[in-house]
Amino acid sequence: MPELKKTKEAEFLDCASKNIKILCKSLGADKIAIIMGLSPNSVYNRIKKPALITLQDVLRLSDYTCKEVNDFIHPIFQEKGK
Repeated sequence: MPELKKTKEAEFLDCASKNIKILCKSLGADKIAIIMGLSPNSVYNRIKKPALITLQDVLRLSDYTCKEVNDFIHPIFQEKGK
């Protein structure tokens, strides 16, 4: 079965999810959870299921990282070795 092309929305959410995962690795999931106003388990759920990421989540993280919201949904953070 051929793979379906992702929608722009899905691409943005996937990118935001990857950025959240990188922030969790660098700052710790507990700190990211506090910033987002969630439990650590909810943060991990958003990483696993990007459709759960809300605008409020992105706004809070963009404020904390001093990045524009538009930048946050693009690959602004680089993982080590990539």
